[in-house]
Amino acid sequence: MNKPQKDEATPLYIASYHGQDEIVRLLLSHSNIDINKNPDGYSALGMATQRNHTEVVQLLTEAGAEYSILDAVGWNDVALVQKCLNEDGCDVNQVNSEGCTPLFIASGRGHVEIIQTLLTRDDIDVNKPNEDGRTPLWMASYKGHVQIVQTLLTRDDIDVNKPTKDGVSPFFVASQQDHVEIVTLLLSLPNIDVNQSMPNGASPLIISVYLGHASCVKQLLSHCNIDTTLVFQEHTAFHWCQADSRADGWEFLESKINVEGRVNVAQTAAGRRLLGFNEQNPWSLEKEVERRKELEEEEKEKQEEKRRT
Repeated sequence: MNKPQKDEATPLYIASYHGQDEIVRLLLSHSNIDINKNPDGYSALGMATQRNHTEVVQLLTEAGAEYSILDAVGWNDVALVQKCLNEDGCDVNQVNSEGCTPLFIASGRGHVEIIQTLLTRDDIDVNKPNEDGRTPLWMASYKGHVQIVQTLLTRDDIDVNKPTKDGVSPFFVASQQDHVEIVTLLLSLPNIDVNQSMPNGASPLIISVYLGHASCVKQLLSHCNIDTTLVFQEHTAFHWCQADSRADGWEFLESKINVEGRVNVAQTAAGRRLLGFNEQNPWSLEKEVERRKELEEEEKEKQEEKRRT
């Protein structure tokens, strides 16, 4: 009766979704029916309401069905969210079938008041990721929701550097998306890792330079801890600001490259200086990085030779 199908939906949920009032009435006639069972986090009542199945809504309401907090957040209904939070047993960290919490959903959709309401709960997990490892802060940074990022950063327990399963941090994705205000906000944090790179070596500075996000690059270069010597595909950031530079495996970013922005970065005095430009030798920084690698390899060989002898 209450057993979910392969897609985690119960028979009552499916009937409510399709507006099959006679089937809903039949299911509700059974004494052991669980009218609020919702394995994916969304209720049968919420789904019937969303799809405007008024008779089903009436049947479920009369039977004592309740909305879930995920229903309320999805509709951006502050009053209903507060009502859900006040109910005994309400799990503020409940997840849907994709591992998304109410806070995550609201962060992605830009629902500021909902977030402020959710954060009144002491037991909320502000860093709980979805199945891909994306946190509410990551999602707000990706979408460019400045006010939500500001609100989340008021929490002492926020993990500003928590990456996704692919190794992408909130700061990296904000830089990639050219959300300058969010980049500036994150740069002001004492514990932000401005050089946190992806497993392939791409850093926030490199992705910003690569895509020609001149304003973002300017903000990054103003930070005292930014490392301009980091290497991605054997090249530092200065190489990637050249108009014709293209990275292997980043063909999907081709249409997003702002060539004019790249030229801007390469031509500004700060950009030229901080990215290692030298009039006599434009590739001096990259050669210096290569030289360091060679010296490190030589030192490793020497140590290995000592161990053998």
